[in-house]
Amino acid sequence: MHHNSEPKIGLVDVAVGLRNDLQRFGLEQILHSLDAVGRVRSYASALDAVRTSPRSPVIILALWEIAEAEYVPPPDQDSKVLLLMDSSNPRHVLDAATIGGSGFLDVQELDGRTLDDALRRLGSGEVPMPARLARDLLAKVRDSSESERAVSSKKVTPREHQVLVLMVEGLSNKQIARRLGISEHGVKRLVASILAKLNCANRTRAVVKAIRDGLYTPGDMPASCSLH
Repeated sequence: MHHNSEPKIGLVDVAVGLRNDLQRFGLEQILHSLDAVGRVRSYASALDAVRTSPRSPVIILALWEIAEAEYVPPPDQDSKVLLLMDSSNPRHVLDAATIGGSGFLDVQELDGRTLDDALRRLGSGEVPMPARLARDLLAKVRDSSESERAVSSKKVTPREHQVLVLMVEGLSNKQIARRLGISEHGVKRLVASILAKLNCANRTRAVVKAIRDGLYTPGDMPASCSLH
């Protein structure tokens, strides 16, 4: 069973899949208050939201719920999954490193401003990720051996590393192209090569792997990036 709100024309539709009634209702209320959100569809489980939501551009799920279920990503490649998580919970950090998603939002920082920002960044092709998650990934999930990191580093060319750094910073392909002074098509080729070399199915997993394996550290900046 789900609830449909009246759509606001020309805006992003969002599906919410949460078991907890209070959490689901509270998130719905925040979504209804956002100018960028059109129709809001509500489901009592993550699987219902993924299986029955009619091609919603954004699906909001709880990381702690899908980690316990047989989660299958939405078949529609245009749908983006925003995962709610608690970055102070070590278990959530570990799950975030293995479960695919288009972006992450910390429930401890969840309000209208942060949700609106995350939705807008998703719409721009970016990967929203709480700074706390990035720090925790660096501190808690970097468990790969030094030799494995060295192999990964050798696989990635200097230009690919520049692109990877900007991916971690959350930039879209268009923004990366502008920063590096290359075509957007060239960025797409480099991103595809990075995903293949890191054996990652999507940008989010590549970002997590880059942080985990030491291919990125805060403060990294591609040498040829324009800073003005």
